[in-house]
Amino acid sequence: MTGKEKIKMLSPAQASLAWLLHRKPWIVPVPGTKNVCRLQENMSAAYVDFFDEDMERLTRRSDETPVYGGCYASEMERMTER
Repeated sequence: MTGKEKIKMLSPAQASLAWLLHRKPWIVPVPGTKNVCRLQENMSAAYVDFFDEDMERLTRRSDETPVYGGCYASEMERMTER
């Protein structure tokens, strides 16, 4: 099975979480969920292994995706000392 085929079998949440987990070991994503099926889906991302070319492709796609808006409300942003 190729990397592309494997990624197509993952939900977007699984692929995103697995990418984050593999990208940097100190990143700890905390996804929110309201049902057990999604919780199990999210947890299974910890067992996904990507090929190097998969990680490169996903990282490239992430880098090319524009991000709009801030992470925090302006009052909270001031508290981050950035």
